[in-house]
Amino acid sequence: MGGLIVLTPEAVMKLDGAPMRSVFKSIDKESLFKGLERAKALKLAKFPKSLGAQLVELLDPAPPSRFKSLFGRAVAGDADAVAEVGAMGDWEVFCSTADPTTPLRAKIPCDMFAEVAQASKVAEALAREQDFKGLAAECRGNPVLNLYMSEAVLSEIGAAVEPWEIDAPRVAALLDLMVSQLAKVDVFTRALRGASREQDGFEFLLRRAANGVCKPGRQYIAWLKPLLGVKQARELLDLDQLNADPVIDESTLKRWHSGSEFPSEAKLGKFVSSIFRSQAKSSAKRTLFLAEENYHAARRLDQVLGLFRSISSNAARLDRAERWRLLTGASDADTWVATRYCAWLRHWEASSSPGPGQAS
Repeated sequence: MGGLIVLTPEAVMKLDGAPMRSVFKSIDKESLFKGLERAKALKLAKFPKSLGAQLVELLDPAPPSRFKSLFGRAVAGDADAVAEVGAMGDWEVFCSTADPTTPLRAKIPCDMFAEVAQASKVAEALAREQDFKGLAAECRGNPVLNLYMSEAVLSEIGAAVEPWEIDAPRVAALLDLMVSQLAKVDVFTRALRGASREQDGFEFLLRRAANGVCKPGRQYIAWLKPLLGVKQARELLDLDQLNADPVIDESTLKRWHSGSEFPSEAKLGKFVSSIFRSQAKSSAKRTLFLAEENYHAARRLDQVLGLFRSISSNAARLDRAERWRLLTGASDADTWVATRYCAWLRHWEASSSPGPGQAS
């Protein structure tokens, strides 16, 4: 984890199938990435001059911004700017350097991680000092952190004696934050998607199968069929195979359709494009937009469910299943995610602002 209850930007990028190293490599800047890694590992007070110059060059195409100006002054040796950049957290820097065209569905989670990281500074100092009672009190009274920490989580943190004892409550809060992020995206991108609470929100991705299990990937493929104008999954495969170089085979489609495998963004994108070519659809911007928005929602839910199930399995193996149930308020991932998602939808629907802050 990158903080009290947040992941690092790189961890999130890995979850989404785009590790930071790969991103730098794609723009022929892998050496810069390695330099940044070394600087971070050595905990340097400021970047080496050559490294700073490369970063300034990388930021050069970006439009003018406060961070761009601040960073340029820091690299030039301005002591105040160096101190200010040094005080910024990973998420604050990440958000400050984001492409201005970043879609709202990606911007909202980043802003929320940055807000939580910023609000966690006192709490993280208390955690380092192993003042767990003080940590619980800080989190309880912190209007940002308190949003994601149940009374069970706070009580367990306050009762901790060893550092490892706060790991499970921290992870429980992190998972709740990740569900909250998606619910906020759902609420504040409805106008863009032409959706409403009753129609075309992301809740359909959490419909359970007969065995009570949520498989967002399966629900996504089921939703994708009518969007692409077909009734049967086999028709998708037939359309793909009309092209000289089909993207997937029957076994892959079966795994996607059953929910046993979640499709990668790259492969799904090629698959949908292949279908459009077979349908002779030259302009399908709206369809592609909806497919992409719902895909990212389904992927995040699939990831969170996978993390919850993995932790539950480990907890059961260590005879700590009841502890995890108390921390999350649910005995299984499917009940937990549906309950928390609905609760967060209500929370964000009561908010008047799409900004990272809590409901007003």
